[in-house]
Amino acid sequence: MVSTMANTSVQEVASSSQHPCLLFQLYVIRDRELVTQWVRQAEVAGYKALVITVDAQRLVRGTLAGGIK
Repeated sequence: MVSTMANTSVQEVASSSQHPCLLFQLYVIRDRELVTQWVRQAEVAGYKALVITVDAQRLVRGTLAGGIK
Protein backbone atom coordinates (compact mmCIF):
# COMPACT_ATOMS: atom_id res chain seq x y z
CA MET A 1 0.00 0.00 0.00
CA VAL A 2 1.25 3.49 -0.81
CA SER A 3 -0.05 6.60 0.88
CA THR A 4 -0.91 10.00 -0.57
CA MET A 5 1.80 11.30 1.77
CA ALA A 6 4.50 8.87 0.59
CA ASN A 7 7.87 10.15 -0.57
CA THR A 8 7.79 7.70 -3.45
CA SER A 9 5.42 8.15 -6.39
CA VAL A 10 2.57 5.71 -7.00
CA GLN A 11 4.13 4.94 -10.38
CA GLU A 12 7.50 4.04 -8.84
CA VAL A 13 5.92 1.76 -6.24
CA ALA A 14 3.75 0.07 -8.87
CA SER A 15 6.67 -0.56 -11.23
CA SER A 16 8.77 -2.19 -8.49
CA SER A 17 5.99 -4.20 -6.83
CA GLN A 18 5.32 -7.87 -7.48
CA HIS A 19 2.03 -7.78 -5.55
CA PRO A 20 -1.06 -8.45 -7.70
CA CYS A 21 -3.31 -6.07 -5.74
CA LEU A 22 -1.85 -2.60 -5.27
CA LEU A 23 -3.58 -0.40 -2.70
CA PHE A 24 -3.56 3.39 -2.65
CA GLN A 25 -4.26 5.17 0.65
CA LEU A 26 -6.10 8.36 -0.21
CA TYR A 27 -6.37 11.33 2.13
CA VAL A 28 -9.56 13.18 1.26
CA ILE A 29 -9.13 16.96 1.11
CA ARG A 30 -11.39 19.79 -0.03
CA ASP A 31 -9.67 20.19 -3.40
CA ARG A 32 -11.74 17.58 -5.27
CA GLU A 33 -9.92 18.25 -8.54
CA LEU A 34 -6.61 17.31 -6.91
CA VAL A 35 -8.15 14.23 -5.28
CA THR A 36 -9.51 13.16 -8.67
CA GLN A 37 -6.05 13.63 -10.20
CA TRP A 38 -4.47 11.44 -7.51
CA VAL A 39 -7.06 8.69 -8.03
CA ARG A 40 -6.58 8.77 -11.82
CA GLN A 41 -2.78 8.54 -11.43
CA ALA A 42 -3.14 5.53 -9.15
CA GLU A 43 -5.61 3.91 -11.55
CA VAL A 44 -3.29 4.39 -14.54
CA ALA A 45 -0.39 2.98 -12.51
CA GLY A 46 -2.39 -0.21 -11.93
CA TYR A 47 -3.76 0.23 -8.40
CA LYS A 48 -6.81 -1.94 -7.78
CA ALA A 49 -8.21 -0.51 -4.54
CA LEU A 50 -8.43 2.69 -2.51
CA VAL A 51 -8.04 2.91 1.25
CA ILE A 52 -9.78 6.17 2.09
CA THR A 53 -8.62 8.13 5.14
CA VAL A 54 -10.92 10.90 6.35
CA ASP A 55 -9.76 11.45 9.92
CA ALA A 56 -6.64 13.59 9.40
CA GLN A 57 -7.20 17.00 10.97
CA ARG A 58 -4.80 19.06 8.87
CA LEU A 59 -2.63 18.24 5.92
CA VAL A 60 -0.43 20.66 4.06
CA ARG A 61 -1.04 20.53 0.32
CA GLY A 62 2.69 20.53 -0.44
CA THR A 63 3.15 17.57 1.87
CA LEU A 64 0.32 15.66 0.25
CA ALA A 65 1.58 16.34 -3.24
CA GLY A 66 4.99 14.90 -2.33
CA GLY A 67 4.00 11.31 -3.10
CA ILE A 68 2.05 12.06 -6.25
CA LYS A 69 4.04 12.91 -9.35
